[in-house]
Amino acid sequence: MKLDLSWNLLCRIVAGRLLSGADGGALLESISIDTRTLSAGQIFWALKGKKLDGHRYLDHAVGRGAAGLVVQDLPQGWAPPEGAAVLQTPDTLAALQRLAAWHIRRNGVRSVGITGSNGKTTTKEMLRAICAAQAPSVACAASYNNEIGLPLTALEILPEHRYAVFEMGASKRGDISLLAGIVKPEGGVITNIAPAHLEYFGSLENVVKTKRELFEALPPEGFAVFNEDDPCLRPLRKTLRQRVVSFGFSEAAELRIEACGPRLVMEISGQILETEILGAAGKTFCLNAAAAAAAAWALGISKEAILAGLKTYQPPPLRMEVRRHPSGAFFLCDYYNANPASVRTALEAFSGGFHGLQKFAILGDMKELGSFSRPYHAELGRILASMPLAGAFLCGEEMKAAWEKITSLGPLPFPLRYAPSPSGWEAELRGEMKEGSAFLFKASRAMEFEKVVEKLWSPPAV
Repeated sequence: MKLDLSWNLLCRIVAGRLLSGADGGALLESISIDTRTLSAGQIFWALKGKKLDGHRYLDHAVGRGAAGLVVQDLPQGWAPPEGAAVLQTPDTLAALQRLAAWHIRRNGVRSVGITGSNGKTTTKEMLRAICAAQAPSVACAASYNNEIGLPLTALEILPEHRYAVFEMGASKRGDISLLAGIVKPEGGVITNIAPAHLEYFGSLENVVKTKRELFEALPPEGFAVFNEDDPCLRPLRKTLRQRVVSFGFSEAAELRIEACGPRLVMEISGQILETEILGAAGKTFCLNAAAAAAAAWALGISKEAILAGLKTYQPPPLRMEVRRHPSGAFFLCDYYNANPASVRTALEAFSGGFHGLQKFAILGDMKELGSFSRPYHAELGRILASMPLAGAFLCGEEMKAAWEKITSLGPLPFPLRYAPSPSGWEAELRGEMKEGSAFLFKASRAMEFEKVVEKLWSPPAV
């Protein structure tokens, strides 16, 4: 981060005022919202959240060498240490977002926003790799895709950066509008629509309306990228004023997937793009790669850079990540999140890969489905029964509906185990872990499957 702006300018950007300690012309370079990672010389930006209030850590920030503080309230009875610079603004979160918007505009970077029910982070990482093959670029770290993480990513933009890729998440209407208002992207990508976070959205229609907020924020001269195969997104074409570069297997897609395995072959404007498919990703990899390639093509990035970027792409942790267990078994770890569409996609990719191996599915609850949870878990049970597996292990209170459905269908072609928690079948699962076997681990993050896998990596307790 290199902000290179004065306190006086910061005051004007965030509608704040200096309370003490700073030479208004002095320059500040970087900020931190966490005193645990704050470095000497940084500005501590105190955010007030539902659970934590940064204003409780002002003394800690000063003690760690903060060059100044940005606050909205001063704790009762608290006085800044002598010489400490303090800027007060009515709302520190809104101020952070205003600073991010200003910083993006100052650097003139070409930006793209990415949203969708599944594949946002993977597509973002693919597009980041492609852009970086063309020119210096920046993108959201990890899943910095909300009202705090996105502004922090924006502040990492440097003068030499030419492209910025922003992942945009949402749990309610208006979330995407807020993020897009900060970035004001040139282009937008919607990967797909699926029943995710229905506990908050209430319906699939509201998911569509929320994701569509990204396209509504685009300038008329911008571009819109969406999945032509998705029936929820296809009708958007008629409503868009921007240039459309859709992707998918459909003949109507501007970027069409012609082959998906063992190599990915895409065609756009008479040009053929061909690259290898990573691991067991299958159709999932192809669609995400096509989304990234379509956005890159719309940006005018060269064919060579697109292929070079896809070649250097590495899956983010916890997302279709292939690991080799000490036993010789393969683990496909995809438990950053889960919803009905992503679980089905993961199962299809898993069953279509790892040729010649015995395959076992380890599935945990799909969270945040609200009143839709039981029918969607039951439907998952029906799908699971048709998969070419050597066995399945289910856990979680909500996954019980899948177990009940699958057992009601009659004899299964593979053994099935259910328990409220993984400890109920851990020993049996360990017995299947050997050379010649592969395991898909898929669940919502709340199920903490990373701890399950970590435990399986260690010898069993005696």
